[in-house]
Amino acid sequence: MNSCCITLSRGVRPLLGMCIRSNGEFHIYEYYDSWLFTMTTRVLTCYSVDRVYIAEEQEALYKAIKEYNVVKIARKYFEMDCCSNLYGMLAHKILCNYSPERNNALDWSDKDMKQRNTGAKVVFKVPDGRMLIHKNTVEELNLLSDVVCAVRNTKTKMGERLLREELCQPYTDKNVIHNRHEKVKLLKNDMKLRKAIEAVLKRMPDMNQLIYDVLFEQRVTKNVGRVVELLDVIEELKCILGVEKRSMDECTAITCEAKNDMSASCTKNCDECIDGEKNGTEHSGDDVSVLGAKADNMKEEDELQDRNAKNCTCVSSQKIKKRYEIVLAHEISCLEQFNVELPAMERLVAKDGIKDSITIVKENVNVILDIKRKVHHENMEDILSMAEEIEREADTSVRIHYDSTKGYVLRTEFIGENGDVKIISKNSKFITFSTTDVEKINMRMRKVRVEIENISEHVLMEVIREVQANIGSFQRMSDVIAELDLIVSFVNFSKLRNCCFPKFTDRFVVSNTYNLVIQDVKQAVTIFSCNSLNKNIVTGPNMGGKTTYLKTIAVVSILAQIGSPINADSAEIKIHDEMFTKLAQHDNFEKEWQLAANILEKSTDRSLILLDEMGRSTDYNSGLSFSVAFILALHKGTLFFSTHFLDMVKYLKHIRNVNFVGVNDFKAKSGVCGYFKGIELAKKYFPKKVTEHAEKVCKKWKITKCDKIKLQVALKIAEGGCDESCINRQENS
Repeated sequence: MNSCCITLSRGVRPLLGMCIRSNGEFHIYEYYDSWLFTMTTRVLTCYSVDRVYIAEEQEALYKAIKEYNVVKIARKYFEMDCCSNLYGMLAHKILCNYSPERNNALDWSDKDMKQRNTGAKVVFKVPDGRMLIHKNTVEELNLLSDVVCAVRNTKTKMGERLLREELCQPYTDKNVIHNRHEKVKLLKNDMKLRKAIEAVLKRMPDMNQLIYDVLFEQRVTKNVGRVVELLDVIEELKCILGVEKRSMDECTAITCEAKNDMSASCTKNCDECIDGEKNGTEHSGDDVSVLGAKADNMKEEDELQDRNAKNCTCVSSQKIKKRYEIVLAHEISCLEQFNVELPAMERLVAKDGIKDSITIVKENVNVILDIKRKVHHENMEDILSMAEEIEREADTSVRIHYDSTKGYVLRTEFIGENGDVKIISKNSKFITFSTTDVEKINMRMRKVRVEIENISEHVLMEVIREVQANIGSFQRMSDVIAELDLIVSFVNFSKLRNCCFPKFTDRFVVSNTYNLVIQDVKQAVTIFSCNSLNKNIVTGPNMGGKTTYLKTIAVVSILAQIGSPINADSAEIKIHDEMFTKLAQHDNFEKEWQLAANILEKSTDRSLILLDEMGRSTDYNSGLSFSVAFILALHKGTLFFSTHFLDMVKYLKHIRNVNFVGVNDFKAKSGVCGYFKGIELAKKYFPKKVTEHAEKVCKKWKITKCDKIKLQVALKIAEGGCDESCINRQENS
């Protein structure tokens, strides 16, 4: 019997840990899933799971997997210390405090076996086609907060959730990434289509929330109204993309043909950027004003593109339509197949009254409902007549206002003394008041309104049942809308940040990029790494930008692998399947080297390793010696290692694949940075005599330049990626 345990993170959503016990083995997953847990249900189906353990109060997860034998257990029974025996056998060890969700799932699956089986095999699994980014990396890079805010231009909640999910687990399949690049290029070059899609997306309701509420049968009346609005918006989107109703066989044939054409296009353009995507200008420290000007001029640029598009007659409409069918094949196919029939909606729902729970159900559907609505209407007329009577007596205009707590109240600019008048509030514009008769009518109307809403919900449950029967179609459409929203978001991001589309090679070379998160620093830096120089030692003073440099590398790599344009002049990116980071400074020495040992054991040629000041939590000699030993022992992966241990230069300068990068004032240059910024800062607080003595001591330290810029140029020439102008720029930098 295959059993499974699933735990959800309280802090980082939607992080999920899963452990499946199958044939005496423990298969462990840790990934980010959608609100509807679509990836989780696919994994459970593959394993043919018989029983699933989840924590209490996880109703959304329970609803998604209720077809399985689900057992709810109290959260307090998930104890992380109990899994220590099995954790030692884990084939892909990560620190316990970094992955509590996965370890909790492993612990409970072990308890389910009723005994400690020391012979069990524990295997860590990664979702197919995804980069593994651990929870500590997500937190250190602030992926779900700062990076999302810097990149996000989405118009829907579905698009934002998709962006958050993919930032935490980017793709590793080049074809998937290039497919998204083609979509972004298509909408970037067709401003009219992009604007039309964007206008529709702004009116799109939250489909994930809608599906969730429909499954739980919550807010029935409101959700029926949202379904009506959603269907209208989807029909409008179909018109924009020119979707015609086709048979299922025709849709499948078009999708297969488009996939083949797209695969050939991706292979052909694998190492090519779109013409005219970048204008070749270099970033500088003054880019803040340029970026602001770009944001202000986006509207003018779009208008200019619109005028040019009207005058352009060189491309036939047939070719344009063929390109849409190729690039947006999946989206168009899903729209064509989305033909949900809801006969109960046509029979019961009054589309002109969906905003009001009183009028959403058509007349003559329910006799009692019609009587209650007539009573409600008569009470409303009584309040209107009372307002008119007060107008005549006070000789002033009286308006009726609905308050969610007090019901209907009256408003006027002036009201005389009247014992029946009850003042509710006053301000400079009007007086809000009520009367005894109005309050009595409000009591009757509240009772009648509740009865109307209850009857309406009972009637509209037939519509909800039909929506539940077609919930799969709504889920697929939610994914399509999220994809379109993300593509439009990337187009806007590209226009605002002067981006380029990266090439995918075996090198990591990015020209003139900058950190998206730090608004005050737009200093452009160049990143270089290749198989021949895969160990990069980053030196520089405190507050000089070393950590920012490492974070920039991580964010650029992640954006490239989710199919986003890169904020750089040009970029060659190596596809990585796992990212190891240590960017926070709160770990102790033991935890640092536990992580280092794990990297030595588990890193591959496609691992990206970013370590910030490893060894700083112990004495100088221990930190230096272990840092050198670690770098020499690491034979796989791309390493960026920032440090203050300048003595490392003596031990590593003759190593062929070690490259030195100096970072100061957020500028990166080839070689070792020997600038000591701490003494400059100390001059503000210490006497001149003290700081002068410190400078004399500093001069005794002989720092070797270790500049490998000529080797970098030679490697570019050897690999055919550098011309004469590239050499001149590299030497000038």
